[in-house]
Amino acid sequence: MRTRRSLTFIIYALLLCLFPAFITGAYADDGAAQSAAVTIGFTVARRQTASVVIGFTKITPVYNITVSGGNITAPSTAKAGDTVTLTYAGEIPAGYDTVVFSVNGTAITGSTFTMPEGDVTITAALTPITYTITYNLDGGSLAEGVSNYTSYTVESDTFTLNNPAKDGCIFTGWIGDELTEAAQTVTIAQGSTGDRTYTANWEEESSGTPSPAFRYNSLILSGQIGVNFYVYIPDDLPNSADCFMTFTISGKGNVSDEAHNLDENITYTDETGKYYGFRCYINSIQMADTITATLHYGENNKNTLTKDMSAKQYLDAFLAEADPENYGVDEKLIAAVKDYGHYAQIMLKNEHGFTLGDDDNSYAVMDGESSFDASDYGKVRVSTDEYAIVNGNVSGSGVSAVMQSLNLDSSTAINLYFDVESTADVSSWKAYIDGEEVDFSHYNDNRYKVVINNISAHKLGKTYTVRLEAAQTFEVKVSALSYVNATLTEYMSDYSKDTNGDCDAVTALYNYYDATMAYRKARGYKD
Repeated sequence: MRTRRSLTFIIYALLLCLFPAFITGAYADDGAAQSAAVTIGFTVARRQTASVVIGFTKITPVYNITVSGGNITAPSTAKAGDTVTLTYAGEIPAGYDTVVFSVNGTAITGSTFTMPEGDVTITAALTPITYTITYNLDGGSLAEGVSNYTSYTVESDTFTLNNPAKDGCIFTGWIGDELTEAAQTVTIAQGSTGDRTYTANWEEESSGTPSPAFRYNSLILSGQIGVNFYVYIPDDLPNSADCFMTFTISGKGNVSDEAHNLDENITYTDETGKYYGFRCYINSIQMADTITATLHYGENNKNTLTKDMSAKQYLDAFLAEADPENYGVDEKLIAAVKDYGHYAQIMLKNEHGFTLGDDDNSYAVMDGESSFDASDYGKVRVSTDEYAIVNGNVSGSGVSAVMQSLNLDSSTAINLYFDVESTADVSSWKAYIDGEEVDFSHYNDNRYKVVINNISAHKLGKTYTVRLEAAQTFEVKVSALSYVNATLTEYMSDYSKDTNGDCDAVTALYNYYDATMAYRKARGYKD
């Protein structure tokens, strides 16, 4: 009995001493399941020897590898410390050359990584190739402040080269990649690839037959939106006074070939000469559409010269080299104009069913610079509370209700609609805007209309007093920002009910106004 009790005690004591030695790393971990056997020897009474064999196994944890986005081949699991190799299984499209893998959101170098302790998610991104554009101007130069892109990627927006000028010469076009002959207009479309080289071609001006040339563009941001085309027209050009310009616009918003004659009031002069300006007005939904300006000149105007431009192209070129983190008043205004065109286009598309795209029956897509949310809507609504429409006394005037709308065509305009009581005699009624009599026209049924036209961007906050000399005098005080405030107030309880994008459009319009005022203040303009 004594011997058996002593044997049991010794085994337990040895076990307690043995296990801590294993736990603290008595065996090296080579990444595989491990096992070992330990023989414990001891002596009991009567000088007899006994042994007990204890076996154990250690398991190394395995972690999951999840692939996100497809086109990536990787093992599904690995142990901490393993080298994991990744493979991009998809086809790399034209214009891209590098696959960058990321592990848990952190980019890695190459296609291998060391497995950490824990699950990982693998993603891959394609890097576009940066192609170079080389120019040989052959002694010519671009106008001050005008530049051409020197690089691009397959993801770059479509852009058109600006043409150079050269004293004593006529620019006859570019020769270069993908061109079979000299071209006055070279456009590099989004999705293009490859390094490019373009050479300017010239002809010496003939002293007997001088030729005109396009030189500058500018944006019209007055009561209407548009693009100015400035053209050099030599004074000794035959029949120079008879020159005229026509415009056509790509997509659905075509304009007629109405002749625009020389106008001494639209000129631009610099050290290189005098340039005549021709205005092409567009509406807010056409800002990305290409305008083709054609100058008709010479005897019987049989000679032509063309140039393509869009409001979007002008805006993009202005912002191309600017730092978005350090925009000045100029850049902020240009960005606000882009946002206005973008969101007005979406709103009008949703309201009227317009189509957007690249075909002849669609408007070209206008992109924006900013996105808005409920916080932006709320700030603009508060900022425009002071502009809320104010109606005079309706009782006894014969007017039962007043409604407003905003025209976002080439000319920003306020439309006021007066619902007239059926018994009212409007034959003698007169309408006045700030004291000046205007047309009081029948709209439909018992509704009549007054329009406040050509509201410039810096006049969007101007309050107009509209007075009706009716059965009793009736007045309305309104501005373009009244419509902004009314729209945001309508949806303020639940902006998700705005399915047309009205809130984005009026917010962009207010920001356009605000940026215009900041620009004018910085430039010292007077109202």
